[in-house]
Amino acid sequence: MNVSQHAQFEYVFYFLFRTYLWQDNRRWDEPPLGLETNKRHVLQHGIRFGEDKRLFRRNVDEGEPLENWAEHLTQKWQQICQVYAEAWGNQKQAQQYCQQALLGVALLILDQGDSVEHHSVNVQVTGEDISTLQFAQPIESEALFRVNIDGFNQTASCHRFRAITSETRPFLKNLQLRLDNNTLPYLAPLQDSESAANAALLVCAFSFGSNVPEWTSSIRNVLIGRNSSTGRVLSKQPPLLSTVFARLIMGQWQFMRIEFAAQNVRFRLQDRNAYYANYAHQGNEARPHCARTRLLEKQLQEMHSLDTQARFVISRIQGALQTIEINGDNLAKRLEQIRQEVQQLNAQLQFHLGEAQKVRWQSSDDEIPILAVFKLSLIKLQDHQVYIAQQLKYLEALRDKWRLYLEKRKTQLGEYLNTLGTVLIFLLAGTTGMVTLNVNKGLLGLTFENPYIYLGLIALVLTPILWRITAWTAKRFCCIFYGTWLSRLFCNPIAKWVESVEFFNWFKKP
Repeated sequence: MNVSQHAQFEYVFYFLFRTYLWQDNRRWDEPPLGLETNKRHVLQHGIRFGEDKRLFRRNVDEGEPLENWAEHLTQKWQQICQVYAEAWGNQKQAQQYCQQALLGVALLILDQGDSVEHHSVNVQVTGEDISTLQFAQPIESEALFRVNIDGFNQTASCHRFRAITSETRPFLKNLQLRLDNNTLPYLAPLQDSESAANAALLVCAFSFGSNVPEWTSSIRNVLIGRNSSTGRVLSKQPPLLSTVFARLIMGQWQFMRIEFAAQNVRFRLQDRNAYYANYAHQGNEARPHCARTRLLEKQLQEMHSLDTQARFVISRIQGALQTIEINGDNLAKRLEQIRQEVQQLNAQLQFHLGEAQKVRWQSSDDEIPILAVFKLSLIKLQDHQVYIAQQLKYLEALRDKWRLYLEKRKTQLGEYLNTLGTVLIFLLAGTTGMVTLNVNKGLLGLTFENPYIYLGLIALVLTPILWRITAWTAKRFCCIFYGTWLSRLFCNPIAKWVESVEFFNWFKKP
C-alpha cells in the first residue's frame, strides 16, 4: 500500500506535451494558450520548453494523502484538457489532441524530512501478468542531484523511484501511462506504432533534509530559481525542476518507444532465423527439397519483409541515439548554467559536471546519475543495434541459401524438360522407324529381322535418362513420407544408394 504517514510533505505533477502533431500528412498545431510570460514557473497555460514542447505544473494541496494520487492526477489532467478546450472551443478536439500530444507525466513528492524511503506509489496495470506495479525503493547513494547552502549543515536530494512488483522484484519492462475518460490512470503495454502516444510515467521524490523554515525556504528558491531578497528570477531559462523533469520525460519517452520496437524485431529475427536454420538442416537438407516451390518463394518473401522491417528499426535506433545524446548534452549544459546561477544564493549543486561541454559519457564514480540515465539508454539501444545487425547477417545467409534452392530447382526443371523432350524424340523416332522402315541390312552388315532388337537399342540409349526420371520420382515419393519412420527405414537408405552409384553421374550435366 502507499505509505504517506509523514508529517509534512506534498506532491506535484509535471505534464509534458508536444506543441504540434502530424495527422493524415497534416500538421496539427496546438491552439494559442495565452500569452507567454517571463515567469519561470509553470502557470495556468504552461510554459514553452524548447521549440516544440509545453510543460505544465499542477500542485496538489499540502497534506493530501499520497494514496489519492490517481484521483488528483485525473483531476489535473482534466483541468489541462479544459484549457485546450477553451482555446479551441471544442471539447472532443481538445481531448483527442491531449491524448496524442502527451509525452509523459512526472509525479514529484516534496518531503521536508531527511528520507523518502517510506513513500511508495501503486499504479494499476492492464495487459500484463501483474495487476499492480509499485514505484518505491529509491537508492540513497544514487540521487539525481543534491543541494547544499552555505551556513546550513544540511543536504537536500532528489531521487527517482524504481518500478517493482509485489514480490519486490525490479520490473524492467516499459509500459505506457493511459489517461482515458472515466477511468483512473493505469499502465498498459506499449503500442508498436509511430503515431501512438505511449506516454511515460516517472515517480520521483525530493527530500529537503530538514523542516527548518529558513532552510526549506532557501531550497525552494534554488528549485524555482528565484532570489528571495530581490524577488526576481535568476534566469529567463526554465528553472531546475522544470529542466530536470522535462528532460527526463523526453528521454524516457524516446527511449521506451524505440526499445520496444527494437525488442520486437530482435525477438522476431531470433525466432525466424532459428526456424529457417532448423528447416534447412532437417534431414540433411531434405525438407527444403521436398517443399513446394511456391512455399519456398513465400518464405523468401517473408525474409525480405523481415529484413526491411529490421533495417527500418535500425534507422530509428540511430535517430534515437542522436536525439537522446543531444537531449543529455542540453541538460548537462543547462545544469551547469543553473549551478552558476544559484551561486548568487550561496548554494551549491552537486552535479559533478565540470565544464559545460559535450558529454563524453565516460564511466566515473563521480558521474551524475541524472546523466547516467541517458547513458544507460544509449548503451541499451546500441546493444539492440549491434544484435539486430548480427541477426541480419545471419538472415542474409539464409536468404542466399533459399535463393540457391530456387535456382537449383529451376535448373533441375530445365533438365527434366530436356530429358522429357529427348525421350519423346526417341520414342517418336523408334515408332516411325518401325512403321516406315524395313531394315534388311545395316551399315555394318547386320540384319535386323526382329523389331525388338531395335527397341532394345533405344532402351539402352535411354537408360541414364530413365534412371534420372526414376530417381526423381522416388525422391518425390519419399517426400510424402518425410519425417515418418518409413522415410528413415526405406527412403534414406535408398537415397544414399542412388547417390553412391557414380556410374550415372557420368550422364549428368557438368
